[in-house]
Amino acid sequence: MTHYDPEFEEMAREFRRAIAEEQAEIEEIERETEVQGLDLPFAMLEAQWRGDMLRVVCPGRAFVGRVIHVGENIITLATETGATADVCLTATQGIAIVEPGRGGGVPRREKDPVRFVARLRELVGIPNLVLEFGTSDSAPVVMGRLAEVRADHIMVVTRDNARWMVPLGALSYCVRVPAGR
Repeated sequence: MTHYDPEFEEMAREFRRAIAEEQAEIEEIERETEVQGLDLPFAMLEAQWRGDMLRVVCPGRAFVGRVIHVGENIITLATETGATADVCLTATQGIAIVEPGRGGGVPRREKDPVRFVARLRELVGIPNLVLEFGTSDSAPVVMGRLAEVRADHIMVVTRDNARWMVPLGALSYCVRVPAGR
């Protein structure tokens, strides 16, 4: 025969409530830990997938556009001006979501380079391709043809045939300038 004990029932309800609170607390801790583990490249992938319009601030320059590629330390933006900007993530000063995407993003492209220097190597020696390079200390911009990527610097030949050497560690971005500029 079952005997109903109101005191025992109250203890059981209190026990279930305590377990539910503890489970909710554990889930919150897990969620916080997961969020804390997300890095900037992953945040850029999310922006790419959503199609967010971003403002990426580099020393002396800002780009507004949508992410079309993300690697370990590089993002590529299709800018509002029609240029394509490759930005070294470690050289950015901040990134703002100007306009959240509504699912119109692009999927991840596996054939694009994972590192900023690998993108530079792809752009070496392309005839008639004018590139704009910016540095992490807001130094003057160098524009010209990328002649070489060496162990620790690049060689840029300007329109007047001047040869610039820029340390790789100083570079913050490379823009493929639209024709006619």
